[in-house]
Amino acid sequence: MVAKSLSPVTYLDDPTSLDERAVGGKAANVAQMHRAGMQVPAGFCVTVAAYKQFLGAADLAQIIRRELGIPCVNGVVDAIAVLKDGELVTVDGYLGIVFIGKPEFDRERTFGGRAARAADR
Repeated sequence: MVAKSLSPVTYLDDPTSLDERAVGGKAANVAQMHRAGMQVPAGFCVTVAAYKQFLGAADLAQIIRRELGIPCVNGVVDAIAVLKDGELVTVDGYLGIVFIGKPEFDRERTFGGRAARAADR
């Protein structure tokens, strides 16, 4: 069970700091060394929840995912208000773009995909 903390940080001597799911593996290991009496300066850990909140608020999650090659689209909060029921939508998770209707370009042809080359034969 993950210890729930309302604080965005937890100190190394707090039991929450040993929970890898709450503070991450590196911080939990440092807290464990601190508790074992090793010479670790007194400190605190930023919780996983606080880190995720920061990533979302700064739109860094989207940037990190794209750098890792993971498709991602953020910031489409108003999509429900803008889109009509049954409307065609094209989502490009690599560029982070949502098109209403069919896009004006063929992604396979534009980016030299295998399907485009096979269709040209």
